[in-house]
Amino acid sequence: MSATRRSQYERLLRWYPPSWRQTNGQLMLDTIEEHADASGRTRPSRAEAWSLRAHGLAERATVPAIIVVASTALALSLSTVVVLWFGGVARGPWAQGAFFGAQFLGDLLMSIAAGALILRKGFISAEQALFSGAIAIPAWVFGGLAAASWSVGFDEADAGGVTSWFGGATIFFIGAAVLLGAIALMPLYLTVFRTLSTSSWRWTLSVVIAGVSSLFIGISAVVQSTTLLAAATILLLAGLQLRKPRERSTVAPQPRQPLDRNSRRQLAVVTGAAALLGICCVAFALTGSNWAAGSPDATQAMRLGILLGALAATLVVAASAILLFARLGTIGAWSGAVLIAALLVLALSYAMNIDDPTSWALMVSAGILTGLAFGILFLPVLPNRPWLKALLVVAISLALAGTLGMIVALAAAFVSPIVAIVLTVVLVRQPRARSGELRPLHAS
Repeated sequence: MSATRRSQYERLLRWYPPSWRQTNGQLMLDTIEEHADASGRTRPSRAEAWSLRAHGLAERATVPAIIVVASTALALSLSTVVVLWFGGVARGPWAQGAFFGAQFLGDLLMSIAAGALILRKGFISAEQALFSGAIAIPAWVFGGLAAASWSVGFDEADAGGVTSWFGGATIFFIGAAVLLGAIALMPLYLTVFRTLSTSSWRWTLSVVIAGVSSLFIGISAVVQSTTLLAAATILLLAGLQLRKPRERSTVAPQPRQPLDRNSRRQLAVVTGAAALLGICCVAFALTGSNWAAGSPDATQAMRLGILLGALAATLVVAASAILLFARLGTIGAWSGAVLIAALLVLALSYAMNIDDPTSWALMVSAGILTGLAFGILFLPVLPNRPWLKALLVVAISLALAGTLGMIVALAAAFVSPIVAIVLTVVLVRQPRARSGELRPLHAS
């Protein structure tokens, strides 16, 4: 037995987490030493070293670690969204480097978290995961360089100066990023097409689809919303893995208690009125400047229409929350309350002067509240660990706020009349009784 060889194996075992080494390290070390003695090796082979590193990292790819990595990716991408919300990208090489560095580091961490989830599902081997992760690092580095190079080249062309070597190297960086990204995706597609009988077809399809996927991922990564939604999805999937089976049966489902006929009629009156008000608000927002002499201009009419439409939409949200209360319980009520608050904040932002910076801050706040309203709906499927549930809800809500929050809030004034009409029709129709379900008693 060689002391040098044993120390080399001990260093390789450091790739495993300390808790694993404490439980299994000595047995693992003795086993590989015996195998090395039988094989007559004086040092670990390259394949053996690669396998130990890969499986050590795989042991570290726990669900909590995935949640930390995905949360970090989300925070980095969200920071770039905040920069764009409040003034755009700062000028200067250091500022631009920090901006693109945060953006593409978030993309790298997101892809590592996604790969770790795929690894935990047993879809790819530890060796394949380590290979893809190692290639993904330079792929995303070149992707960040491509974005920075394009930005520098655009500024240089806009200023009418001479294009620097960095500003003119965008195509080279894009090519390197796409090539390396395709290589990193190859193990995944080779596994997908492993059932093909012909090896040439398997490799051809894998190469073509990996190249297209790499280009698509690179283009999508330029838009921060892609990373935000991907990171939120990874967090949700990781949270579901931590949810224990017994947690699903701790809360018995509440029996459905539909509204009686009188309550449905009263609610239908509210939604019908909200539909009529919403249609009037949309019409005024689009054509109010032409209604009569002295009418506000098109911009003012649009802002006033959205303001009034947001207020009308609160009635639709309240009616929807009442209808969903029997199915979702207090979760639906809280979600509706937060969404109503978002619409009120949006209306307040449009009540202010368009040049007032507070108006934009309120609009951003409305987007954040909208994301929170939809993030609350994920509470029933998340693990029953208070700190983890809070972390996941906040992360998912911020991701939704950074991507869809303001869009949904602004579109509410235009979409709510359609939703109100649908709700009115549903409320007017007599609900069918399910098997084993009694209709509510009401006065004839």
